[in-house]
Amino acid sequence: MSVQQKIDQRLVEGALNYAAADRSDPFAFNRAMTHIKNGICKDGATYEAHPTQEMRHLEPGMVFSDGTNTYPVTVYREVKRP
Repeated sequence: MSVQQKIDQRLVEGALNYAAADRSDPFAFNRAMTHIKNGICKDGATYEAHPTQEMRHLEPGMVFSDGTNTYPVTVYREVKRP
């Protein structure tokens, strides 16, 4: 894989994470890809969002069938756009 292909892959991964972080905007990914293809995202100006796992708790008194009351959720931190 060439250096340019690695850069392009990183830009697309950033756009995918950004779109996943902003689920309320159905056009976030398309907008990010348009900006990448038109050259707006260059020289360090990229779309980014870092996925992390976070544990969430059910309401008090509620439990899953296995007796636990927590579950993992993917959340996005450090959301950036150019």
